[in-house]
This record gives sequence, structure tokens and C-alpha cells, in this order.
Amino acid sequence: MSRSTYQLMIREFSAGTTSLTDIIQLERQLLDYSLKKSEAVAGYNTLIAGLEKLVSTSVNK
Repeated sequence: MSRSTYQLMIREFSAGTTSLTDIIQLERQLLDYSLKKSEAVAGYNTLIAGLEKLVSTSVNK
């Protein structure tokens, strides 16, 4: 799901063709995707830091 889907649902809500419950459910899904992305980035960075510690140098050079 994307922001364009969200914007479309907001327009549909304004037109009366979708419910507030649907909007809230979509917002919850977008927040969940954002959280999972942040957790994945944090996990990646933690692994890179561990590798750098093991080899005592920067991996991203």
C-alpha cells in the first residue's frame, strides 16, 4: 500500500463511498509497514556494526 492509496481512500471517504473504519485500518497498515521498515534498518545497522567490530574497520568504505 502506498500514500497514493491512502489519498484515494481519503477522497472516497469525502465522497461517502468508504468508511472511517477503512481509513483507520489503512492508516494502521501504513504505520505497521513503516515500523517493520525501521526495524529492518536497525537490524541491518546492528549487523554492520558487529561486522565492523569483528574486522576493526568500516564495511561501507
